[in-house]
Amino acid sequence: HVAFQQVHHGGGTGVPKMPRHRSAVLMYVMEAGFWGNRALWHLTLGGVFERFPGIRVVFTEQGTAWVPPALDQMDRMWADMKKNGRIGELGIDDSSILPHRPSDYFRRNCFVGSAFPSPGDARPMRKLGLDKILWGSDYPHVEACSPHSRESIRHTFAGFSTAELRQVLAANTAAVYGFDLAALQPIADEVGPSYAELTSPLEELPANQSPAFSRP
Repeated sequence: HVAFQQVHHGGGTGVPKMPRHRSAVLMYVMEAGFWGNRALWHLTLGGVFERFPGIRVVFTEQGTAWVPPALDQMDRMWADMKKNGRIGELGIDDSSILPHRPSDYFRRNCFVGSAFPSPGDARPMRKLGLDKILWGSDYPHVEACSPHSRESIRHTFAGFSTAELRQVLAANTAAVYGFDLAALQPIADEVGPSYAELTSPLEELPANQSPAFSRP
């Protein structure tokens, strides 16, 4: 049973007000990801997912590659707390030790809305579990991969099977948000693209400034 569902967008809650300075935008761009990412450890280590197991959170427009290291770090902290009752020199209240590993809560409660992913974002997806990934183009933003979304998918997901693409591009989103894929199939048949097209190698990158094409 899902009691509550939330989408957490990168650069959202917690971003400090920047002073009026010529470098303020640069500081924001450097730090926006952190302010979005930290909701994962706040919700996990703060025990929110333990107290409310029906919550589902989609972390969107924050990339994907940051998630495995964050989960690994939280799992190491959790293991130290379980074994030693502390983290290094820092004593830990017993009530803050979760009954399950942080990565277990991620698998139960979380999804990643991967907007304009690059190949580097795609590589950790299998480690996270492809059932956790919801692809997005970020249309109509300047950094979106549209109008070259098809080329972006072919570039980013090179080597992914048809079944894996179907999961990341359609099935997961339908499951999370309750979309009727059977009802949408006639539209998909009309506008495409086909999986045969998406699994064909991309020989040349389009002229598009999206990070989907510029990031490794």
